[in-house]
Amino acid sequence: MIYSLIGFDFILRDFMMVLVGKSDAHHVYPKMNAADQVTFWAGKLFFFVIMFALPLLVFTWWQVLIGFLIVMLTVGLVMGVVFQLAHISGAAAFPEPVGNPLHIDNEWAVHQVETTTDFAPRNRLLNWYIGGLGYQIEHHLLPHICHLNYPRLAPIVRATCEEFGIRYNCYATWREAFGCHWRELYLLGRTSELARG
Repeated sequence: MIYSLIGFDFILRDFMMVLVGKSDAHHVYPKMNAADQVTFWAGKLFFFVIMFALPLLVFTWWQVLIGFLIVMLTVGLVMGVVFQLAHISGAAAFPEPVGNPLHIDNEWAVHQVETTTDFAPRNRLLNWYIGGLGYQIEHHLLPHICHLNYPRLAPIVRATCEEFGIRYNCYATWREAFGCHWRELYLLGRTSELARG
């Protein structure tokens, strides 16, 4: 249920970003120029029209609200699972920030590879459905590259990592990634329980 709420969190963060310039103490954004403001508000207007105005032409307000909640919870669940499988598993590193101000003591690209995990790279249906995000490492390293290129880029990234001794994390199947994520959640929960005891 908690993963399902991420869609609402994204909406809230969008408005915090544009209205107050940050979504929390660690995520501060530059002031938007006029063109960015127009794009942002036009996008939100389009979202409102698609999610509320058009459905209200056919359905009652409470049916539209229920539909909106179902859509947002479903989107949140899918996004939450994808993000968690890619970042919360035994394979992904969790480096501690150091210094003042805090920073990660590692090269940017190495950090992206070691704190991220690819999953189910050969599952064409899943990768189509989630827009290539099963290739999470490649997505982090090359976010502006079309996701259709990730399957061809992944072997190059993996070979480069091996050449430089960088750990490349990949689970062959979605089930394997989900199982490792589940075990990591259990371990994290036990660690907190043991720390209290």
